[in-house]
Amino acid sequence: MSTTYIDDQDLTKVTYNGTWAQGGSPGDYKETVASSTHVGDSFTIDFKGTSITVFGTIDAASEGVVTTYSVDGASPANVTAPAVLSDTPQQQFWKSPALSLGQHKLLVTVGKVNDVIDPDSPGEGTVWFDYFLTFDPSIVSPTSSRTSNHAAVGAIIGGVIGGLLFAIIVTVIIYLKRRHRHRKIQSSEGNVASNSSIGTRMANIHSFPLHPFTLGPRNTTAARRNKNAQDAVIHVLSSVINPRTPLGTKNHSSRVLNRDNREVSRFPIAGPGTSWEPPPLGGEANSQPQSVPPNTIDAPTVDMPPAYTDVMGVSV
Repeated sequence: MSTTYIDDQDLTKVTYNGTWAQGGSPGDYKETVASSTHVGDSFTIDFKGTSITVFGTIDAASEGVVTTYSVDGASPANVTAPAVLSDTPQQQFWKSPALSLGQHKLLVTVGKVNDVIDPDSPGEGTVWFDYFLTFDPSIVSPTSSRTSNHAAVGAIIGGVIGGLLFAIIVTVIIYLKRRHRHRKIQSSEGNVASNSSIGTRMANIHSFPLHPFTLGPRNTTAARRNKNAQDAVIHVLSSVINPRTPLGTKNHSSRVLNRDNREVSRFPIAGPGTSWEPPPLGGEANSQPQSVPPNTIDAPTVDMPPAYTDVMGVSV
């Protein structure tokens, strides 16, 4: 919206009819005014807008002066000047009612003047027209334009600053999240490495190998074979120790001792052609076998290990 100033001396917009005098003082708009002392003199103003206002100067001799105002041929409005003590510039003489937006014409006519006969002050007894102010809402004023431009620039700057702040905040949040996740991954990898080292150390520990040997039963065929092998070894050893005793000439009674040299059992060693019978309950361990040859001597005592059989059925 814009207001437009029209000076009284702007002849492109103001047209005078009659006898009009020009004057002015430093207090007037552009220091110019126009006046007439003849009733019926007039001027017209072409303008665009929705309203127009008339401004001028009055003095002590202007009291009771009448002027009329009409827009686009409407009924004229009469205005009477008030009484003042001295020259009073830029006074509002009249303001039009609200008009439709468009081109309009204002007609101003001098209706009554005061009779003042003063040769030293010609042109007294009237009013002085200074400027006219029109209002056009369709025109954007330079001030409004500058204000709008400043507002637009401020909005742009504010948007840029807000966008930068938002981008910085998002970047910081993403950085903190990645840093936290990286620390969690490093912690997990450290735990896995620790567990792997423990597993490696545990894997390097080997248990002592145990041979699956079990004590073989004495009444099995393998035990009897083992027993016969022991008898043969003892018989051969006794012959080597006592060469005077021929092989197979006498049954020998042998004792079995443990690691503390305590006797575990006694059993006779039979030579060829003889058989051994277990001693009766409560009897001596050196009961004589059947068919004992004469002239034999006792064989030395030999410690023998107990007979074992492994799980595969192979005698040891």
